[in-house]
Amino acid sequence: MNSFIAFFIKQAKLMNLAVIILCLFGIYQYFNGQKEAFPTFTMNQVFITIMYPGASARTVENLVTFPVEKEIKDISGIEKLESTSKENFSSIIATVSADYENRIRDVRNDISDKIDKLNLPDDAEILSVMTIDEGLIPVIQVLAAGGENEWELRKIVDNFENDARLIPGVGGVTVLGYRDEEVKVEADPVRMEELGITMTDLINAIKLRNINLPGGKIYFQNKEFLIRVQGVFYTPDEIRKIIVRANDDLNTVCVEDVARVYAGFRDADKYYRANGKQGINIQIKKNRQGDNIKISDAVHPLCKQYEKRYPGASFLVINDTAVFVKNRLSVLTSNAFYGLIFVVIILFLFFDAATSFWTVMGMPVAFSAALVLSRFMGITLNMMSMFGFIIVVGMIVDDAIVVAENIYQKMEQGMEP
Repeated sequence: MNSFIAFFIKQAKLMNLAVIILCLFGIYQYFNGQKEAFPTFTMNQVFITIMYPGASARTVENLVTFPVEKEIKDISGIEKLESTSKENFSSIIATVSADYENRIRDVRNDISDKIDKLNLPDDAEILSVMTIDEGLIPVIQVLAAGGENEWELRKIVDNFENDARLIPGVGGVTVLGYRDEEVKVEADPVRMEELGITMTDLINAIKLRNINLPGGKIYFQNKEFLIRVQGVFYTPDEIRKIIVRANDDLNTVCVEDVARVYAGFRDADKYYRANGKQGINIQIKKNRQGDNIKISDAVHPLCKQYEKRYPGASFLVINDTAVFVKNRLSVLTSNAFYGLIFVVIILFLFFDAATSFWTVMGMPVAFSAALVLSRFMGITLNMMSMFGFIIVVGMIVDDAIVVAENIYQKMEQGMEP
């Protein structure tokens, strides 16, 4: 070990060059390395949630949970199954073995395919078959509001979503607050009474003409043709023209004669508002190579660009994880800077300039080495790793002073540098 250390001591110029190169790589990694709020992770579990409205816990267990477990238990990679059956819901957790952790999405897809082929009760609804990883956590959220009406706002948000997906590092965009479109029919009781139309007549007239049913097959000239009876309505005008009643004298009563028909939206379970106006929440998520700060720096100008392009529309950033990353980086750099200043002052008070300089150089060299190694080990600058750096700053400052004092003492005793 002594000969190993002695070799590097004798090769002073080589070591100085290596230190300079290491520091340059460390600086490059600090400014260009991937920065994110939390370290990359993927849980080795697949979560299955199925809703069966009106069913007791025992019924859910027998008709949903048991059939699903039986169907998926032999899928390659599944190590353990855990389930909970309660009123209206079935929850199943499939734990994936360590050998399949890198292929957990393939296991999830296999589970989803198996469940889709199951003959579950008609009222049972598969809510989700999902894994939990960092891709579920939004990097930044934007609340869009304004526009002349909800239709226009949706078009603006669609354009914003498409542009956001083009930002490097973005892995997905989720839009919340969209209400499902529907055609509303508001009956006029007074007019219906005048024409002798009941609510049942109106409902049946619309229901019986809004159909899409298979009509069998026809074989003609050695060819097979499928027949479907199609009467699905797509616009309010089509519903307005539906005949509710026709008399022998060719007088007809249409839906528009007894009701107001217009396009609208369903009532939502959750509403978003910005500046007193109805809004839409846009959640932007990163991929594994995405950088929180770079994505944030691209989204903010995009919001301003859309506000200029669409006067009256507003795009408010309501949750930006890059702020927390920048704050933690600021704490890290400030601690390192003040620690460096503190060491310089202490050393120059008690030791000579050369000893002070090389002792102080230990801090940037140590951090540079850590940053370079973290790149090769796949460790990003995130809240956890930066917290570790902040703790280590104090240790490095303390150790630097102790080592410098020991070296200076040996030199005073007559040992050569």
